[in-house]
Amino acid sequence: MTQHQITASNGTTVSVDIAKGQSGWQAQTHIELGDQRVLIIRTSKSAYAAGLRTNASVCIVEGHMQRHVLGFGITGDFRQDVLVTPTARVTEKAVREQHERFLSAPCALTDLLGRIEAHYAAQAQLKAAKAQSEVAHA
Repeated sequence: MTQHQITASNGTTVSVDIAKGQSGWQAQTHIELGDQRVLIIRTSKSAYAAGLRTNASVCIVEGHMQRHVLGFGITGDFRQDVLVTPTARVTEKAVREQHERFLSAPCALTDLLGRIEAHYAAQAQLKAAKAQSEVAHA
């Protein structure tokens, strides 16, 4: 595994880990969000189309474990494809370049963090409304 630092579009210095796993080359960046949440940006071979896929997902960190809750819409943890590129070969260079292209694209990280914040704000509103409804019907 190789690791290097880059400056993302929002001015934050982030680490990029690149390694070859069982499904090929993969790049990952972890960004702490607070509230035991971590944003994982991962670039790897697309499982459902020819080419590269960069996705962003948020996990809850509990000790040495990461937990991602699956759901539809706002019911689960945030997950979104942020860049998909068709390519014939998924090489280390292609993975590194696409991962860094997303991280350094103007406003990409800032926009992504805004979508994540909106996702969890909507989730909190839904939980509050549900709790209020349960109190009203009790």
